[in-house]
Amino acid sequence: MKPRALQYPIGITVEMVQKLHADYCARTRMDYTLDRRIEALWLGMLATRSEAEILMVAGYLRWRVDNGKRLPGCLKLNLDNFFNPVRFADDLAEAKSIKARRAAKKAPAVQNVTQTVGGISRTVEIPAASPDGGQIAEAVKKEAARWRQDMRGAR
Repeated sequence: MKPRALQYPIGITVEMVQKLHADYCARTRMDYTLDRRIEALWLGMLATRSEAEILMVAGYLRWRVDNGKRLPGCLKLNLDNFFNPVRFADDLAEAKSIKARRAAKKAPAVQNVTQTVGGISRTVEIPAASPDGGQIAEAVKKEAARWRQDMRGAR
């Protein structure tokens, strides 16, 4: 009996799977043959995760293995290891957390912002942004509202 062809979801091509597999092998320094079983696992992963997330976790796991914090088996391409959805989600969260901490270390502690209200300008120091930029926008809004209130009271 001839095996059935794999059903590729819309937007995912054979070339994408082959490239992802090659990138994974290069990033993890592991050498796996792309057979039907692994191809099917990659298809399932690509249906729920982006290529960037997959490669981020692969790099994170390789880094942990190199530092002796994880065993090399975590990089095996099977459902018990790399393709385990719960473990993958945990590893992705940890990888993103480490990436955010590294970005925060490189960012300045405070940021100077110039505000102008009613023709009067002043420079305000606010805490530096998180990598997503949300904290700066919120801090600027609060400071601007407080300053407007002060300016109204001074008239």
